[in-house]
Amino acid sequence: MEQARTAETTAGPAAGELTPPLPPGSRLLHIGLMKTGTSALQHAAASHRRELAEHGVVYPGAGINHLYPVCALMGRRLGWSASGATAPGQRWWRELMAEIAHAGDDRVLISHEFASECDDEQAARFVTELGPQTHVVITLRGFATLLGSSWQQWVKAGRRKSYGRWLKEVLAGDSESTVARAFYRRHDQAAIVRRWLNLVGSERLILVVGDRERPTLLLDAFSDLLGLPRAYLRDTPDRGENRSMSWPEAEFLRRVNTRVYEAGIDWRTYEVLIRDGLIARTLRARRPAERETPMLLPPWAEGPALARAQEYHDAVASVGCPVIGDLDRLLDHPRVGKLPRPTTVPIDVATEATAGLLSAALGRGAEFDVTDRPLPPELRRLARFQRGRRWVELNEANPTASAGDLFGVALLRAGKQLRQRLRRS
Repeated sequence: MEQARTAETTAGPAAGELTPPLPPGSRLLHIGLMKTGTSALQHAAASHRRELAEHGVVYPGAGINHLYPVCALMGRRLGWSASGATAPGQRWWRELMAEIAHAGDDRVLISHEFASECDDEQAARFVTELGPQTHVVITLRGFATLLGSSWQQWVKAGRRKSYGRWLKEVLAGDSESTVARAFYRRHDQAAIVRRWLNLVGSERLILVVGDRERPTLLLDAFSDLLGLPRAYLRDTPDRGENRSMSWPEAEFLRRVNTRVYEAGIDWRTYEVLIRDGLIARTLRARRPAERETPMLLPPWAEGPALARAQEYHDAVASVGCPVIGDLDRLLDHPRVGKLPRPTTVPIDVATEATAGLLSAALGRGAEFDVTDRPLPPELRRLARFQRGRRWVELNEANPTASAGDLFGVALLRAGKQLRQRLRRS
């Protein structure tokens, strides 16, 4: 492969230097890893689907990323296994493949970081399905720098273990720990690189290493590989959906999760109300103040984290596959400091969190607007239910409404009648 450098050349392309594109008809599978700029890439590609198509690049589907098709092929459940978690149906993958089949010689980009969790059998399914034109991109960053943001992601999935306890389990690497097993399934850089190298070979595996001093490196790398002008992916508004939370924001959410757990809330309700309401609005609508404590790595964790980073750096450097960027960035030092125990949160955190929760409860997204964003099938009924009267009117006129739909209509009517009685009393 001529377009990227080998692991022995860790510097990668110099600033402004182009990486020659992949061959026409390539299927570029981006598997993450998590917390390596994946959301920025996916939002950029989704925002410019039309422009990409004009340059012979297909970003299939209509959503931000390919979460549901990827999970469908993996058979990966979404949510808490004990409370409403299901794997998306295979139709999601079939529809994606149908669109890819019509791409011809256009290059195709498929992206979701859950693919990094594949075992050997699941990874082989992707390569078999996408065919011999499959190229795999793995995006990496320094192990020690991602721990705080990884815990945040864990909390945004409804978990409630404290940062300190979580760090101790992760850095100990105890195979008996559910937390550690889940973390390394998606962050064991050496194992993940070897798995995909064994499947596609060094000619079709590309590593992109993030660089804090070159913030456009990731987008530029994908632009080059896909044969796109760099300006397209760079020119994407930052909506902030996946920014890092401050320490007070993250701890606030963890405590909300504790109350949610105690109340026995199921995953589907949590996803619609908390993830797509409270969290989404808080991240979009505010920016932490300069005085707000950021996520830091406790001093006791720095040594073990950097030792693991060195281990991964050496393992990845030895595989000899193409690298864009500087492998030494895998050794980046984290921000270190003591985290105070939060006793309050900024008032705008409480304001935006409450507004997002209320908006989602009304079925109006995170910002009191009803969008055309497609929902997974298992959430459509809940979303319709939350839209209140409009949904009642819709289903009253629908002779094929299911028993569950009719029950929802009856429940809404009963609530309306109760409110009327209370007003009269």
